[in-house]
Amino acid sequence: MPRGSSGRIVLEIDPHLKKRLHAVVALEGRSLKDWFIEQAMAYITHMTVDLQNNDNYISHSSQESEE
Repeated sequence: MPRGSSGRIVLEIDPHLKKRLHAVVALEGRSLKDWFIEQAMAYITHMTVDLQNNDNYISHSSQESEE
């Protein structure tokens, strides 16, 4: 998928899934945009922590093997 410089994200998903997702998110009183931003931020945070932990593990392991 091409990436532009705008803030838009365009996804093609099953229309039934889209309808169900809109309905569930609306029951929570949120918009799909709000839901997506929350999910994206949580994912980024989770992956950043995992990558940092992995880097720390690799650094620690390599230091132990040098000793």
